[in-house]
Amino acid sequence: MAVLDSEFSRLFREARYERLAQALKFAIAYNVLALKRSTHKAQEWTVLQLNGLLCIYSGLALAQGNVVDVGSLEGLEVALDSP
Repeated sequence: MAVLDSEFSRLFREARYERLAQALKFAIAYNVLALKRSTHKAQEWTVLQLNGLLCIYSGLALAQGNVVDVGSLEGLEVALDSP
């Protein structure tokens, strides 16, 4: 998943996103997610990349790419809350 950098920087500044920020901190600390920076569509994005073992377990491809642009923190919350 990818979130605009301008949106991602709000994550740790606004109390509204405290729960999401905490979940992402733990996911990164436990090597579930990796953060990457990318330029796409003439904008800077923060890409959340799933761990390779979890991709295999979930039946997802290991190839990089196929990024889902959620764009905003609200979109990220919805994407992470959905089953």
